[in-house]
Amino acid sequence: MHDIGCSVCREGHDVVGTVIAYPIIQRILKKFYNQEKLDKISCFVLESIICHMGYQDATSFEARLVEVADSTDVTKWRARIPFSIGKADIHKFSALAIEEVNFKEGEKKPLRIEVVMENPAGIFQTEETMLKRIRHARFEDIIEVVAKIKGEEEIRYL
Repeated sequence: MHDIGCSVCREGHDVVGTVIAYPIIQRILKKFYNQEKLDKISCFVLESIICHMGYQDATSFEARLVEVADSTDVTKWRARIPFSIGKADIHKFSALAIEEVNFKEGEKKPLRIEVVMENPAGIFQTEETMLKRIRHARFEDIIEVVAKIKGEEEIRYL
């Protein structure tokens, strides 16, 4: 539900999303939980929605995890439609370069994220989206990030 606000607008969709999500969360969860448990879970979900862009500081592990997970959604399949209708900026060119994002057991940390790209344009997306959110979520100690550019040596970040 973290991007539900995009149904209304892109700018501020994190805030709008919390307003849209709240009654949906209540309606679904009340079938399974008592009010106390429903309130606790609702808080985690709403915090995850409002914090996923990295503009707000998340207090829960779950919200921090959603922030980082959202930052890994950077492959070219995300950029092809806006690019095909004429929107061309560094974010789109960078995303178009990224073939895949893989999650593996880390060599030095618990999780390794490998960003596989066909050319160096993907570095922008890796550095300006993913690394910023990993640092903002305070996950530098548990996540290592590696960029693999076809035909070149890999770049290790964290």
